Amino acid sequence: MDQSNLPQDIQRFQEEEKERLAQRLADLLGINYFNLQYFKPETEALTLISEENARRLKIIPIKKEYKKLYIGVFDPTNEEVQKFLESLKESGYEPIIGVISETSFEEGLKFYQLLAKEKFSYRESLEIRPEVIKEV
Repeated sequence: MDQSNLPQDIQRFQEEEKERLAQRLADLLGINYFNLQYFKPETEALTLISEENARRLKIIPIKKEYKKLYIGVFDPTNEEVQKFLESLKESGYEPIIGVISETSFEEGLKFYQLLAKEKFSYRESLEIRPEVIKEV
């Protein structure tokens, strides 16, 4: 038996198990389940929840549709998460939550890094010419 792929197989098995547990929790709570291998966070959603809050609460904003904000939540029973979701409601948003695994949470955090790089590259490429300012 070829065991050269054994470490990768074990890691894949562990990640699949984390996803199954997250899905089971969602079923038990009667809420959505989001797998961030299939749902990539959108830039607009990421700008609504700071990376600091996302890390602290283990949540990932995924998508914004009008006032609906889809949010992946590692632990939907967490009291701080519940308070945060309530504050979003008070701000006029309708949070739609779904359980995410730890793997999905870590994957989602990477999009904040991409967002920071994107902002940096826009600033870097911005060139303001004096003649344009005079025209305005």
